[in-house]
Amino acid sequence: SRFVLCLSSAVSSEYKRVFQYEKFRKVPGFLVRAEELLVRFEQLAYFSEPTMRLRAIADEPDNRLLELAVEANAQF
Repeated sequence: SRFVLCLSSAVSSEYKRVFQYEKFRKVPGFLVRAEELLVRFEQLAYFSEPTMRLRAIADEPDNRLLELAVEANAQF
């Protein structure tokens, strides 16, 4: 089977925002490693910019993931 990593600028930005949480700052080297991983993901990913807005999840930023999944025709 084949997997395709999908990202959008909104999802990438949300990851960067979450990386700044205090609980992650307590982990030595976390931010550097997480940012390096995200850069690698961005190099490998299929990028799509959803045009529709969904409001299916109470935690609003999580809706960006659903929008990306719909736009990219994700199966899971």
